[in-house]
This record gives sequence, C-alpha cells and structure tokens, in this order.
Amino acid sequence: KQWYQRRVAITAGGSEGVMQFKMCQNDCSMDLPLTTRQWALLSTDYDLDNAVVDDLTPTILDTRSVDATASDKDIETEYYITATATDAMTFSHTAGVTLSGDLIFPANPVGVNGTEATIETSTSYNYLHAQTLRLEHDEASWYGCRSPAGQQVTCTVTLEKHAVTVPYSQTWTHKSRGGCRWLVEGTFTRSWEGDLTQTLVQD
Repeated sequence: KQWYQRRVAITAGGSEGVMQFKMCQNDCSMDLPLTTRQWALLSTDYDLDNAVVDDLTPTILDTRSVDATASDKDIETEYYITATATDAMTFSHTAGVTLSGDLIFPANPVGVNGTEATIETSTSYNYLHAQTLRLEHDEASWYGCRSPAGQQVTCTVTLEKHAVTVPYSQTWTHKSRGGCRWLVEGTFTRSWEGDLTQTLVQD
C-alpha cells in the first residue's frame, strides 16, 4: 500500500492555523472526513426488504355523541377539526468513513403505502447525519356525525401516526477525482402524523 504526505491546517484547539503533515493511505484518503466542499452524494440506497413498518396508536382529537333514540328523524351535527401534524426523520451513521458535522445532503424520504415501505420519489429534503429533521403541517376538515332515527352513534376523529425504520447506504464521490468513492451506512428512521380520520360507532 502506498502512502501520501500532505500538509493540512489544524482547525481546532490551541494550535489552530498551524500546518502539519497528514499521512494518507491513498489519494482518496487525503480529503477525509467527507465535506460538501470536496465530496458529492452519488446515491442513497434503501434496503426496503428489511424495513420495519409500524402503525402507531392514533391521536384522538374529538369525540361527538349524537342521540336520536327518542326521535323519529335522523339527527346530524357538523364540526370542524384542525390539527398540527409532525414529521421527524433521522439518518444515523453506523458504518463507513468519517463525516464532517456540516455535511448536508439531499434524499428522498421513505414512507408507507399500506403495510409496505416505499420511497417518496416526488419529495426531497436536505439532511444532516445524526440530526433529526422536524417538519410540521396543518390538517383541517369539516365532519358530519349523523345518527339514524331511534339510534345513538359516537363519532371520533383521530390523527393517524406511522413509523418506519430502514437500513440505507450512501455512495459519495470526489468532486475533482471521480475515481474516489466512499461508502456510508446507517439507518433511516421516520415517525410522522398523517391524515385525519373519522370513525362512527353505533352505541
């Protein structure tokens, strides 16, 4: 194995700015850790076959009871529900080369279609490894709770909650030395709140 010697500046500690020699095993090791100045993300690959999908207990937002047991006509009440849904996503770093703390990268998140984990190809966010990206959005809808004559029903509106965990790998390439590539591995985790849902139960 051939080693290369390179002068680099110490960027932290009491000797900041002082030049020192860095011994590297090959050309591709000279510009580690990975930084967005010298490295570009080539691909992010998810191992969907080993993804774990969980439907979490939904959040109850409102419950309405409509009593038409003493009525010869249907009775209905309308109500408006608003909620703030959260979305938290994290790329952990468990294997591969070292990373700088400001290594920002774009990636499509993993979501859920039914019981299967899927890549949301129409959406992309910027992430930092080991830092949680938190998003919020508003959900709102009108609902009608209707009880047939002679009956009583209870309507409940909930905010759905989901979670997914999936292994991932990333390939990074050097911006000026295209033959230099490094692999980063870890786990992508996401927990988020989705649609509002009304259920009706006859009492």
